[in-house]
Amino acid sequence: MTKTKKKICLLLAGGTWTVDKAKNMLAVNNTGDVDLWLNTMPELGILSAVETEFVVNEEAQLSFSLWEKLATLIIKKEADYDGFVVVTKAERAILTATVLNFLLQNFKKTIVVTASQMSGAYTKEKKEIMQDLIANQGGLGLRSNLINAVQVAGEELAQVAVMFGSRLVAGIKAKLEYQQGKYVLSSVDDDYLAKIDFGISYKNNLAYSKNLTKKYQNLSRGLCIIDDYLQEKNLWPKEAFVNYQAVLVFLHDEELSLEQIKYFKSLEKTVILYHPQYLQQEKDFSTISSCTKETVIAKVLWLMANVAESDWPKMLKANLIDEFVNFKK
Repeated sequence: MTKTKKKICLLLAGGTWTVDKAKNMLAVNNTGDVDLWLNTMPELGILSAVETEFVVNEEAQLSFSLWEKLATLIIKKEADYDGFVVVTKAERAILTATVLNFLLQNFKKTIVVTASQMSGAYTKEKKEIMQDLIANQGGLGLRSNLINAVQVAGEELAQVAVMFGSRLVAGIKAKLEYQQGKYVLSSVDDDYLAKIDFGISYKNNLAYSKNLTKKYQNLSRGLCIIDDYLQEKNLWPKEAFVNYQAVLVFLHDEELSLEQIKYFKSLEKTVILYHPQYLQQEKDFSTISSCTKETVIAKVLWLMANVAESDWPKMLKANLIDEFVNFKK
């Protein structure tokens, strides 16, 4: 009896650069590019019944509307597919995964985000890097990433994950670093959903979350993100925040100085303080820690659009999708 192939939807949102057998570079910038692009990866059709959905081209910038469109498409097509693979630019893969985690909480279809080592419509300035990747690795990484991502999308994962190189990591734990001319994926707590060698070795007991699925399609545009390296000459005037509903502050120390407290209070906005590992509580501000930067950005953007402001402090402390992690030392 022939085994039925899993039906996987590829959502194409940048990060699609690959090479054909003749080492010609190809990317998807419109729907007319898709067939030629897919023909460079015939293995995808052998592994699964793959269909594509063009979302944005290589030139498209990171935007709230892109994330909302991805979530809306996945919700719309949920019943049609066994899993989803989002192809996007490497530099925004983790943030895309974490945003989708909060928009599609405890989703019962697997979503995997992956990318090429290269992205962008204009590649002249990247030609040397591309040639080096092709010479040393045989390509730009997308083909192997997509082959692995399509296989993974047929499994049960509790959260949106990032597939890149030889690792599969939950988006809320993922760390993508640019090292020696290429991106390398790791987990902030050494917890990997799968590792790839001659095949894919999965973590034991992978399954969809048993918690109730909650679907959202909106993100807030009213968040201002600032760094806490505050020097008097660099302080933004109060007027700079007039169009924002809230301010998210990335702290580098575990407690605020008196100058910082005075400055943040003067903004007369909801101020959320973030430190990755530990943060002293402040009675005048909301705080969040024990999660990655991408996770806290995604959580706050979702929170502001979908939860009453009076409930923000409580929800910031709530472990909604197991987003709190213990960073490896």
